[in-house]
Amino acid sequence: MIPVLDAAGQVESWTNFVGPIHLKIRPTGRLLLGLEQCLEAGHVRAARALLDWSMMDLSGASGVSLSTIRRLEGCITSVSVANRNQVIGALRSAGIVFSLTDETTIAVSRGKRIAF
Repeated sequence: MIPVLDAAGQVESWTNFVGPIHLKIRPTGRLLLGLEQCLEAGHVRAARALLDWSMMDLSGASGVSLSTIRRLEGCITSVSVANRNQVIGALRSAGIVFSLTDETTIAVSRGKRIAF
């Protein structure tokens, strides 16, 4: 079960996925949103490092101010859900993939650049 937050950061709903473990299924829709809302500051720092981006690069790519990036990388819950989603969207567009590797661990990896 993954919580999905509203714009105020409150739990709006819960979503889950159940399927055969051998299938390589990537989360989409509300499940993806819920997983991304579970990201922590360390995930964002790791993603930025994988891209070899400075905080200023991430700020430019996401349209979020540098001071917000600094706050987000210190404590992800210190910024609005909208800004967090913009940053995560920019990272994903640059090829970062966030994957749930077991019940509680989110891995950060670099894949191909995805255009939306």
